[in-house]
Amino acid sequence: MEKIRRMATRVRMLRAAVVLAAIALVMSTGPTVASAMSNGVPVQAGSAPWFVSITFTEGSRVVGQTVTGSRFDRLHCGGVLIDPVTVLTAAHCVADPATLATSPRRALAPSVFGVTLGDAPTGESSAVERTVRHIDIAPGFGLVANPRDPANLDIAAAHDDVALMTLAAPVPRARTLAVSAAPAVAGTSVTLLGHGYTPAGSRSDQLLRGSLSVISAGQCARQTFVEPVRAGMLCAQSRPGVPSVQAGYGDSGGPMVIGGGAQARLLGIFSFGTETVADLFTPGFNAASDVRVAALRWPALRVHLHL
Repeated sequence: MEKIRRMATRVRMLRAAVVLAAIALVMSTGPTVASAMSNGVPVQAGSAPWFVSITFTEGSRVVGQTVTGSRFDRLHCGGVLIDPVTVLTAAHCVADPATLATSPRRALAPSVFGVTLGDAPTGESSAVERTVRHIDIAPGFGLVANPRDPANLDIAAAHDDVALMTLAAPVPRARTLAVSAAPAVAGTSVTLLGHGYTPAGSRSDQLLRGSLSVISAGQCARQTFVEPVRAGMLCAQSRPGVPSVQAGYGDSGGPMVIGGGAQARLLGIFSFGTETVADLFTPGFNAASDVRVAALRWPALRVHLHL
């Protein structure tokens, strides 16, 4: 969830104000207040061919603003290719900010989004920016008001935070990411990937990865006002004694995986972090939508994941 301080109208939306954040970056001359993967490190080239960078298309109109700039300037969210024509991402990345509080399943027009595959730095990537034909948001998706300030959607959380983007054409020789055959248990080592902001206030052109450890639903519940099981969440944080990895704005929709290289398998889709409960960059949990749980709740997703 992102606070857009540089817009004259000072629009305040929920976490899909990340939509407005990307626009603000293009239109403002200075950095936007934001956070993201602190202590993440660049991925090894070619290790995540299934990673998807979701951008706004050049010249698209979003919430009354025109988006312009380089592909890097137009970066919005992450995602993952799960079959040759389907991208899985966070619902709040594609939901219409104008109706999110009242009609959370209403998506922005597919034409405002483009997707680029692979883990090459965005500014160097020669990959084609592919068009999106259709968007589906999970039927259970919705906001969870923060009891500290229920009216402030900037610090709201979400449940069932997943969506499917159907591409206009299949990706030739697609390298997709399969879902893990088994659920992750507490203590499982996982990796989160994203292009989000760093603590220095700039986005990362290079795709970053952060090493985390899955925590139990009980541990997670003690750090957030959201009930993890009901929300379909998978939570993870850094192990004690190592620099804390904390994802944030711009990392939304990125995959949480187990294993690496050809053995990598999908566990979750990043949804929110400590911005809902604490000051920015406070070490804490990283909450992802559990993909296996989401598939049980949403038959359309189950079909795409072949479960």
